[in-house]
Amino acid sequence: MDDISTLIADIYEAAGALRMSGDEIANAEGITLTQWHLLDALIDPGVTVARAARRIGLSRQAVQKVANEMVKTGMIEFVDNPDHKTSPLLEITAAGRAIQERLWAAAELSHEARFGTVSASALETTRQTLRTITEQTYSVHGQG
Repeated sequence: MDDISTLIADIYEAAGALRMSGDEIANAEGITLTQWHLLDALIDPGVTVARAARRIGLSRQAVQKVANEMVKTGMIEFVDNPDHKTSPLLEITAAGRAIQERLWAAAELSHEARFGTVSASALETTRQTLRTITEQTYSVHGQG
């Protein structure tokens, strides 16, 4: 196995471990990890379902289903999109923002417990490496 293949396997394993941790935090707030990801995808204004789907790596249809559920529970709302009449924008409600803030606080505690011994420089190097891999992968596939 070459170095890149080993790195990719490690990334998938780390992603799985981080998803389990995220699931625990999200479930403690009574939501799913996908709902948490959608809340975070809406941090910037002007996000459509399609744009959120690209950001979190799910199909538009899957994100539409999750968004519809979240609208029913009052975490997000659809608002008119002045640029596209049939593609509304998603916005976090006050209730959704409160959940998001509790999730972030719980995640911060979790991260400190899990990664507190990893140096800031090691984290930055890893982050930059992952960004490079992501950008190069997207450029090969014409995305990004």
